Amino acid sequence: MSAILDSGNRRTFQTGAVRDIQEGKGRCDLLPLLPIYKKMNVRPINLLCITTLTMGVMNIVPWGGPCGRTAAALEVGTSEIWRYCIPAQVVGIVLILGLCVLLSRNEKKRGAGYNPAAEAETVSVETVAEVNELHRPNLFWFNIALIVAVVLMLTMTKVATHITFMIALAIGLTVNYPSQKMQMERVKAHATDALTMAFTALASGVLIGIMGKSPMLDAMTQMVLSAMPESMAPHLHVLFAAVNSPLSMFIHGDALTYGILPIVNQIVSAYGIPAAAVGAAFLITFGPAIYIMPMTAATYMGLGLTNVELKDHIAFSYKWAFVLASAMLAFVLVTGIIPV
Repeated sequence: MSAILDSGNRRTFQTGAVRDIQEGKGRCDLLPLLPIYKKMNVRPINLLCITTLTMGVMNIVPWGGPCGRTAAALEVGTSEIWRYCIPAQVVGIVLILGLCVLLSRNEKKRGAGYNPAAEAETVSVETVAEVNELHRPNLFWFNIALIVAVVLMLTMTKVATHITFMIALAIGLTVNYPSQKMQMERVKAHATDALTMAFTALASGVLIGIMGKSPMLDAMTQMVLSAMPESMAPHLHVLFAAVNSPLSMFIHGDALTYGILPIVNQIVSAYGIPAAAVGAAFLITFGPAIYIMPMTAATYMGLGLTNVELKDHIAFSYKWAFVLASAMLAFVLVTGIIPV
């Protein structure tokens, strides 16, 4: 297992993501752009900020971990939650593009620009040849069409999410890798991540089952209701979403997802708020900051690659993540996409 060092206190983190980069799986978007940023005399912290915000906004898709865990905690489909999130994601991407313009102007004032004398760094990946063997340029449009078909099925039909992905996986593997040997190699390459998510879903199912079938959840709900004004109860999902982003910097996301979110859902469901809307409100404010959180392993991968201190990353990036999350939440509330 490969390791990466936190540039702040030199702790060692074992991450599958780092292993994937070294094996040429191309999981990190920082690698191709980092030498360009340095050549242009742009601070790498700008790249880290933009990349983490973009990944955070786009990570709340049905096949992402946060959406899967949220769906398991609320016992709803991931596609149901995602339908509420799509408009917020569009707004988020537009705002990130605006942030790119703002940061570029700030860097230009600092003297950033093309410098021929600057030494361009190169990032070596040992198994580029192996990765090239997996490329299927002749099937590019087929794969695009398959992705579009999956997205349409997720958003416009009532077909279960897992069935949609099973069908797409079978088609994608068969067409791109007709050889059974190559199919098995591709399955083995991604089995670790898939099994981790599967076991997480199973464990969360046990937890939610215990809480739902025993008086535990009802007791916790009544305790929360007794400690808050009655007028706040119908809007608790909005209040939780509003404080979710700063809370996630100190409390692990799983604790919020499995510990607090089901209680919030239990309370607001009595006022007709759909569980999928509760999950979407949670994800919209949770997503942008996910790769800034100290509890996220991928955060340290980015710090190691850009040689940025954790405290500097939080100080520089979190304010933008908070503004982005607040704007996305405000949009879906004002437009009525998520009921207040």
